[in-house]
Amino acid sequence: MNAAPDVYELPTFSPAVLRLLRQLDDERATARAIADALEADPGLAGNLLRLANSARYRPSTAIGTIPAAVARVGIDVVATLAATRWLANATPSTIRDQGDTAATFWAHAVAAGVIGERLGASVGVPASEAYIGALLHDIGRLALACDARRRRARGEPVAAPDPHDHAIAGHALAVRWALPGALCVAIRWHHDPDEADPALQVHADLAHAASVLARSIGYGAPSPAGKAVLPGPIARLGRTAADLADEVVGCATRIEATIASLFGRREPRSAA
Repeated sequence: MNAAPDVYELPTFSPAVLRLLRQLDDERATARAIADALEADPGLAGNLLRLANSARYRPSTAIGTIPAAVARVGIDVVATLAATRWLANATPSTIRDQGDTAATFWAHAVAAGVIGERLGASVGVPASEAYIGALLHDIGRLALACDARRRRARGEPVAAPDPHDHAIAGHALAVRWALPGALCVAIRWHHDPDEADPALQVHADLAHAASVLARSIGYGAPSPAGKAVLPGPIARLGRTAADLADEVVGCATRIEATIASLFGRREPRSAA
């Protein structure tokens, strides 16, 4: 992998976000513990209060405290909000990678998250785990693209990465940040889900399927001709290819609504 020495220069999660993501693995996590983590990050806390008071939740009275906001939107929504905002902030506006711009890279990630969450519901994967695993599946691409940009600025040669280098780079970041095992597996094996640890394989299956399906409906650079969800994940998710195609039909509205509720804007789509 050409960029391994510098891959860790991608902006890390704030301590508050890391605390939130690590608690996805902790069945004892409470709303109070989540609120304590959020209160250490004023920007994220403010975003949560805005969301909790938005029309989406139709509050009868204004919510002014973090514990009340967590209780209103739920722990899963808090975790997805935190991870989504981090990814948007970590994506440089000048990034160019494998046909994606910053906007299409980010839109693809959000679309994959929404689709992953939808598919995960039928196989018993918690909403936040399914969404965040699919959302972050390509962080290695972001890290390698940022590294390539730095190398070019220093006048160093940049070799074309192997198509799967980004999965290795992303996994290295996830392990360095001590993210939950389910997220590490989703990031490392989203191109090769059949190779994942059977105990956590469903997370690789969801990230793989969500990524392919997101591109199929125009979120991100178009997939290579003939790119489809692999047979193994289809079988393990208890679906058919036709089932998966049907699942994403209604996802575009949710994807746009998610983007709008978090950032107040729409993101570009490519021709599907």
